[in-house]
Amino acid sequence: MKSLAASIFVSFLFLACSSAKKNASDSTTEKTISTLDGKYLVTQLNGENVSEHNITMEFDKKNKKVSGYSGCNTYSSTYTVSDNGVVIDIPMATKRYCPDLGDLEKDFFKALTSCKTTQLKSDQLLLNGMEGKTLLAGVKE
Repeated sequence: MKSLAASIFVSFLFLACSSAKKNASDSTTEKTISTLDGKYLVTQLNGENVSEHNITMEFDKKNKKVSGYSGCNTYSSTYTVSDNGVVIDIPMATKRYCPDLGDLEKDFFKALTSCKTTQLKSDQLLLNGMEGKTLLAGVKE
């Protein structure tokens, strides 16, 4: 009987801990999303400084959209909220031809849609890939 009571107690303890973790995660995600709202200038793409190209990301939390300038074209996409931040869908972009910036734009869109985790540090936004590597870094304007 004592072992049954102990098993039940341990089960409730695990349930309480996992519920507290989930609530904390939900709260953190909601805080991330609410502070994410606004316009960011992309400063790094895959570890390289791209500040001179004026790439931007503007997050609209009400409509869950992200849009901006990709170095050559303007773009727009939607995003969804995950436990680790945001997941950005494949963007639509204008079709301007920029031969010198084609690879930059392609790399930007690849990084944008490969984001797995989102971090906000003061006014800096970090979008990280699967292994935690920072794909995009930006500062709030």
